[in-house]
Amino acid sequence: ICLPDWREAEISAEHAPADAPPQPGAWWEELQKEPLWQTGYMLLADNLEQEANYASALGVRLLTASFFPFLTNYQALANTASLAGNTELAQHAADKAEHILGMLDDADGLIAKARGMARWARQAGEADLELLYAGWLRNLGLTIDA
Repeated sequence: ICLPDWREAEISAEHAPADAPPQPGAWWEELQKEPLWQTGYMLLADNLEQEANYASALGVRLLTASFFPFLTNYQALANTASLAGNTELAQHAADKAEHILGMLDDADGLIAKARGMARWARQAGEADLELLYAGWLRNLGLTIDA
């Protein structure tokens, strides 16, 4: 579940314009209102790391990976956990990143799963879910029914 691109850009433009100084307090407040503002988590964690506040950055990175379980977020979590001295969490995050990399190596398997989920969603009347998978496949130049 993610914000639409237009909403992500709108919040970022309002709360984190490129020419403005860092506003970590305002970013955190906005994240309380809009917990799917992915850019806000990244800005906040990066800012905390720049201030060498690794323990707080670790909490933000953990939230980020929980809401957005993407490869880059697990890699960032592993790095921040190492900086914070949490070797157990660093290893766990590194393991998750390796698992994701392994799944990405099986592109044909992922495509087959996406097609199957899209067909299931169509039959179940889950139009939004069907559109999600169809869009992912379309971005790869593929269709649901191959």
